Amino acid sequence: MSQPNPQIAKGGKSPYLRRRRALLIWLVIDLAIAAILLGLLLYRPGTYKPVGLDPGQQPSDQYLQALYAQVQRQARAGRPFDLPIDEGDLNRALAGKVWLDPSGQVSLRGLTVTIRDDGITLMGTAELHGADLVVSAGVHPRLDQDGWLHLDVTKVKVGALNLTPVALAIAKRMYKQRLQDGPVDMDDIGAKVAGALLDGAAFEPVLEVAEGHVRLIGLTLRPGRAVLRIAPVGRITGAAGWPLRPLLPCS
Repeated sequence: MSQPNPQIAKGGKSPYLRRRRALLIWLVIDLAIAAILLGLLLYRPGTYKPVGLDPGQQPSDQYLQALYAQVQRQARAGRPFDLPIDEGDLNRALAGKVWLDPSGQVSLRGLTVTIRDDGITLMGTAELHGADLVVSAGVHPRLDQDGWLHLDVTKVKVGALNLTPVALAIAKRMYKQRLQDGPVDMDDIGAKVAGALLDGAAFEPVLEVAEGHVRLIGLTLRPGRAVLRIAPVGRITGAAGWPLRPLLPCS
């Protein structure tokens, strides 16, 4: 008569079956985690409401051109002035625009701006390999005692997933790699803004207009509205050019 396996008799199951069961449990756990992460990444915040265009309507730069004309007009007076920027008007100006990554692998559309007392939130839909992901970034703009502009990134989220520390580390590494890959015009406003956002590098907020140069000397944020305090200044070598050029090609 054959003797029973003591391991089976003691636990009721063979080590092989126990290993199979453990592997199955871990597989279920891994799938559950993957499903949760996917759900967080694909989450669409209820606060994200991009402005749409009517059928046949084309994107317009009319509001941005009006702001530029106002800066030109008031700069001629030679005195500091306030430039109000309305959140609703700005979002309507962004409607229908698409920003393309130079590699062509990522596009950003449906960009919205939310202005609050404590900062600005940018949200947009990034298309990556056929998947639409809602990306949001919190930015706190501030002027230091020397008048240099800082654009402190306070939050980076994809869907409902907070990726701030990881995103900032990756962004800084990519920015430094871009500087090493080839010459970058550091006087260009796009490069200055990119450096401030990606590497925390403050810059002098001086822009060139048709009448000379203007400088940002104050910034006030209120819900739905930002007020820029601007002063005309003399011609400064190396000032960034106006109109603002987008960081990514825009259509």
